[in-house]
This record gives sequence, structure tokens and C-alpha cells, in this order.
Amino acid sequence: MKGEWSKRLQKKRSELVERSFSHVRETGDGRWTWLRGHVNVSKRYLMMVAARNLGVVMRALFGVGKPRVLQGVAGAVFAFVLWLWNVLSRWLRRLCVRGAK
Repeated sequence: MKGEWSKRLQKKRSELVERSFSHVRETGDGRWTWLRGHVNVSKRYLMMVAARNLGVVMRALFGVGKPRVLQGVAGAVFAFVLWLWNVLSRWLRRLCVRGAK
């Protein structure tokens, strides 16, 4: 625990794992719940973490918007159209290359 390698691992864990859980607790309102029972609380927390992860994936794919905010809807649609255009153009290029052989 006192070596340099252990300290680097702890720092990376703090940055990647613990920050995301604290974000869910603070901004996702995960600190308090009105539910009873370990199973119900676990389900609620799982859904909150899944929503956060979905938001991260959507921002990585489309590059616009924040979770729980409907900003940049036009930008998201435009980004989706660009992504779809990119996928279709790659597919057509592969098809044309195969057809030329």
C-alpha cells in the first residue's frame, strides 16, 4: 500500500470509479431514498448508475448534451445523421471495392 505502484493504482481508482459513484450520489439524488428493503434500494441505485453510464456513452457517441437536460436536441439529431452517413458510406465503399474485384 505504500509503494509507488499502489499509490498510482489508488489514484486511478479514485479518478475513475469513486468519482462516478459520488457523482451518482450527489447529482443523481442517490444519497436518500424513500424505498424500503435492500432489494428495492439496490434496484433504484442500479437504474441510476445505468442511466449515468448511458449518458456517458451517448456523449461519447454523439458529443452533445448532458443527461436530464434536453439541450442540443438538434445537434444530437445532426450528429446521428452524420454518424449514419459515415456508416453507410463505409459500407458502400466496401461493397464497391468487392464489386470491382
